[in-house]
Amino acid sequence: MEKREEKSIARKIPVLNQLDFLKWLPSLYKNPLKTIVKLLAKNGDVVNFKLSNDKGLIIVNHPDYIQHILKTNQENYSRKRVMLPLHDFLGDGLFASEGKLWEQQHLLLKPTFHDKFVKDYFHVISEETKVLIEEWKSNSKKNIACDVEFDVNILMLRILLKTQLSSAIKVDYREIIRCLRLILKNSSYKDQNIKMAKDKIRKLFLMKKISDAPIKEALQSLENIVANIRATAIENPESVGLALQTLEKAKEDGLISDKQVRDEIMNFIFAGFDTTASALTWSLYCYAKNGFWSNQIKHEIDQVLQNKVPEMENISEMPHTKMFIQEAMRLYPPVWSLLRLSHQNDEINGYHFPKDSLVMICIYALHRHPEFWDQPELFNPERFLPENMKGKAFVYIPFGQGKRACVGKPLAMAELQIIFPLLLQYFKFELIAKKEPVINADVIIKPQKPLMMKLTSIK
Repeated sequence: MEKREEKSIARKIPVLNQLDFLKWLPSLYKNPLKTIVKLLAKNGDVVNFKLSNDKGLIIVNHPDYIQHILKTNQENYSRKRVMLPLHDFLGDGLFASEGKLWEQQHLLLKPTFHDKFVKDYFHVISEETKVLIEEWKSNSKKNIACDVEFDVNILMLRILLKTQLSSAIKVDYREIIRCLRLILKNSSYKDQNIKMAKDKIRKLFLMKKISDAPIKEALQSLENIVANIRATAIENPESVGLALQTLEKAKEDGLISDKQVRDEIMNFIFAGFDTTASALTWSLYCYAKNGFWSNQIKHEIDQVLQNKVPEMENISEMPHTKMFIQEAMRLYPPVWSLLRLSHQNDEINGYHFPKDSLVMICIYALHRHPEFWDQPELFNPERFLPENMKGKAFVYIPFGQGKRACVGKPLAMAELQIIFPLLLQYFKFELIAKKEPVINADVIIKPQKPLMMKLTSIK
């Protein structure tokens, strides 16, 4: 009887109906993330975008709800079911799998992401960063502006492949990024719905559906690159990185299949560099934009490093640099949203969440929630002083939270705290555009236009 009574008094989630949605549609299309923040501020911490007779999209924006979804009752909220548009790409890799398979993969691969291995990778991190530094120095001398976001992505991809897979590989890094961005854009929630609408219109006029040939071509290109990486590793066994070594050993021992090795490598390419590159890019953007805080951390870096290449032991000696990066990730979380699909009916804070509800946690909006962040649009790294972060485990979640939090967080943070100070020792960064960049709401947040900066060499 108790359960029936609870069901009868459960509140219905507030609905943003079709008419209301149409009013928001132009700004959602033009600047979706800022619009979602405004929409939630007006409609509350849980709202249902019910655009048809189905259950719609429920956005939640309160740490209590988020803790329930990501931790307390996380088994009810599937990530795999919302990853279907990426299944051909990711297969059953660590990022997309669930249940016992995920547990096995997590146990197998988690050690390869430990920050203690940064010491083993340090020479690669340092050498690859120096390649970028020399390129930027050349551009600086010629007074050529740099597309910082793209350059940083190339850097982090090179570091990932050479440390985790094989230091001997020779691949087209630009081709990997081109293919990855095409696949991710096509699979984003926004583009999936736009394509669906276009296909319905084309059907009315007896036209063919939009071709998926470019996506298939991009996927095949990545398949060829993965095959090349594995072949290179076989020919150069001394070059094999820890992750690929772990995977191939598990395959030899009969623990995983050959396809599983392929799937995990694809998952590395999907989730192993782009998020860290995004965090580094936006940290550099915040550095160029916020002179007061930039001067503070530059002073800290100069005092600690004294023009030397940072080592692992220096990380703990630069707390304000870490807080600066954390604040950049608050305002610009690399993954701006998390999607889940509920297996069963659920109740959160008195609200009834029906079975098969598509639920979105908008990290971008959560990190700007005025109840938990004073002057949320203001850049202030001191928010991350230890005493200010007590009780905010589900308020600040750039790496997710709960059991499915990003397994690469320790390694990513260590890399950021090494590469960011290293770059700041060599350059002053000046934004070309004065307006704040509009962000594409794809899987990983990126500026709609290239993030161009003028770099002045100081070393």
